Amino acid sequence: NRAVDVRTVGRELGVRYVLEGSTRRAGDRVRLTAQLINTEDGSHIWAERYDRKIEDIFDIQDELVGTITPILACQVSVAERQRSRSKPPEKWQAYDIYLRAVDAFKAFAQELQMANLSGARIDECRALIAECLALEPALARAHSLLSGTYTTKWAMQIDDEYLNPATLAKALAAVETALRLEPEDLVARAQYAHVLSFLQRRDRAYSEYKSARKRNPHFTDWRFTSVCLAAGRAEEAVKEGEMLRRVDPFAPNISRYFLGLANFVLGRFDRAATILCEIVDSAPNFPIPRRLLGASLAQLGQHEEALKHIALTRQWQPDWTISKDFVPSVPHLLPDQIAKIRAGMIASGLPD
Repeated sequence: NRAVDVRTVGRELGVRYVLEGSTRRAGDRVRLTAQLINTEDGSHIWAERYDRKIEDIFDIQDELVGTITPILACQVSVAERQRSRSKPPEKWQAYDIYLRAVDAFKAFAQELQMANLSGARIDECRALIAECLALEPALARAHSLLSGTYTTKWAMQIDDEYLNPATLAKALAAVETALRLEPEDLVARAQYAHVLSFLQRRDRAYSEYKSARKRNPHFTDWRFTSVCLAAGRAEEAVKEGEMLRRVDPFAPNISRYFLGLANFVLGRFDRAATILCEIVDSAPNFPIPRRLLGASLAQLGQHEEALKHIALTRQWQPDWTISKDFVPSVPHLLPDQIAKIRAGMIASGLPD
């Protein structure tokens, strides 16, 4: 109930952007106004008004958080891109190259969903990162992204980096560099926990996840779902995955895959199937979630439907087997988890 200078807030909290809001109530209706403000100059970046009928205030809160959060992510991203161009040339040029590297990495994920298992986009991403770091060696996000290219190639059957200890060592070195440069970068923290999980240092990975959560209780990342699952905390993995679904509707399909995996491990096959169906609907040629969907349906007794999905994956990758291809790719999961998934896959008709 007092006027607040957002520039003062920015200085006190050490933040560049503030979401400011107000509410007015009339009878059984409430009006909420939200605006995103740049604390450096007090300028308005975005504003919106929401009118709702008060029936369940908690539902309204959840709805508005789910609506506003992805909008803020987009608006802040745009504002940061514009801000980067006001830096000295070597700075914004490096950041521009970094964004191109991010696009190349996203393009790999899109091609993977089309059953195109090629490392060309990752190689392109690495080349851009090298160009970026030549201009700006201290750009932590670039080192973190580089680490991500190594964990991706380590986990995917693309080339000789697959399950190669040297590749994982490079992933660890890159993300440790990122954290030395930006110790509070939570994206780098998520990648660090991810690498530790692959190294089967599960307790340390989970500790890093808890550390990131303590730093910012509202930050989430798809890798946290995987880290919690590998630490034997499937319930917590589900909570992480559901939180990400709620606050970021644009999260990558891999996030929903790990949420489906966590539900499968817990024996919630119906929920797993629902989540995996969402992925299959949006990426019909993505074999990885389709196999788990087939396993989920088989566990639900829907064998005919399961066989349809498995038949498609075998058309795309006829030589794929559980023992040769699936089990080696998930060494970070616990043995009992792998056994449950394996049993479901065998029941669906996949060759062991």
